[in-house]
Amino acid sequence: MCINSERYAKSPEGLQFSGLDYFYYAEGVGLIYDTSSFVSESTPSIIKRLDSYSIP
Repeated sequence: MCINSERYAKSPEGLQFSGLDYFYYAEGVGLIYDTSSFVSESTPSIIKRLDSYSIP
């Protein structure tokens, strides 16, 4: 189970630009997935993803 957060930019008129980033966090694990987009592009240019983890 994850928490999904979104980040986006708005124009001075309040319109949302096309770039939209997602952050997924899981309790006890941390960041699972993170994207970083440029405002002019709707496709993420940077993606960070958790491949594996272990519980001590």
